[in-house]
Amino acid sequence: MAGRPFVFRLLDQLADAGLQDVILCTGYKAEQVAELVGATYRGLSIGYSPEPAPLGTAGALRQALPCFIPILCSP
Repeated sequence: MAGRPFVFRLLDQLADAGLQDVILCTGYKAEQVAELVGATYRGLSIGYSPEPAPLGTAGALRQALPCFIPILCSP
């Protein structure tokens, strides 16, 4: 979008909202997304849950569920 990957616009909104931890569910070109975005962005800690094969409706979210446990259990 305007020469900038859309994911950065989404991450900007999350950072502006005060979030600290983000999990990106990635499928197609997951390695390239992780390489582009990195582990941190504007104070956000970014984790990844790559989809090894298409998992269907909400399958990527179900697969990412274990990634959320440390975030949900943090004080």
